Amino acid sequence: MYAVWQTITYTLIYKANEGQFEDLELEQDGTYKVEFTIEDNITLVSEKLTRTGYTLVGYTYENNPAGNWAERYEDGLFFDNLESLTLAVGLYGNATLVASWSINSYTITIDYLYRKDDSTALETVVLTRDYLEEYSVETPEITGYTPNIDVVEGITPAEDVNVVVYFDANEYTLTFDKNDSVGSGIVTIDKESMTVVYDEPYAELAVATRVGYT
Repeated sequence: MYAVWQTITYTLIYKANEGQFEDLELEQDGTYKVEFTIEDNITLVSEKLTRTGYTLVGYTYENNPAGNWAERYEDGLFFDNLESLTLAVGLYGNATLVASWSINSYTITIDYLYRKDDSTALETVVLTRDYLEEYSVETPEITGYTPNIDVVEGITPAEDVNVVVYFDANEYTLTFDKNDSVGSGIVTIDKESMTVVYDEPYAELAVATRVGYT
């Protein structure tokens, strides 16, 4: 006579920890369960578990797992420490794995341009911020120009941010003084004032005449 052995079926439970399972059949409590035996390879869920603004880096244990899980993977199952996401046969005991997340960082790029020709007005500013982190950058001043955005600010989304700040040349009013306070000559002038744009050539200036003067 000889012994006859039958494999025991165990349950592996995944908890998303604020993440979302995709295309997996979930339990009513939102967990994902897998049954396995000591003879099975276990492939960890990775691409089908996501969380906006975060990267899945592995799993920790919800309590002390049964069987030999902690013996083989003492501190949990972190992808950087695993040779493969498919675990070798030999694991036994029920276990609950809780997703471990690393927050993502994103780039905020601010370009400063002159609107008239899209040429560079100031050096580009590049920031790195974590997901949902606030950012605020005050636009520097340029003499004779006004920016369309005084402060670039916001909360970092789950993607890189590109902002263009445009500088428009200021307009000024040029007023002509007839300077006719001396003598009795009559001054005529074809325009009292004109609008000029900073760093742009003037249009034709006013033409004034005064009897007895040049």
